[in-house]
Amino acid sequence: MDRHAFAIRGEEAVIKWGYHVAATLAQWSFTGSGAGGGQVTARAVARDAFRLGQAPLTLVLHLIGHVDGPGRVTWPVLDVVEDGAKVMVTVGPCERTARNG
Repeated sequence: MDRHAFAIRGEEAVIKWGYHVAATLAQWSFTGSGAGGGQVTARAVARDAFRLGQAPLTLVLHLIGHVDGPGRVTWPVLDVVEDGAKVMVTVGPCERTARNG
């Protein structure tokens, strides 16, 4: 087992294409390995099929109870698989974190 593996959960996330929202996600679960990327499973609240088909896409997870305070973390999206309201997103290495000011 990877000693850097982790799992986090949250309530709000978005997939963006540039500044456009391609999908709004709820009740997400992220499993990853350090800064090396990971897998997100979530419920799609809203989605735009055209925008989800574009590149590059970015996943933005909103963190409320984060140790450093509220903030967000972004990852490049490598793949999106939709199964009804369920969405599975594969992401690459973390791009950045930001605290909400």
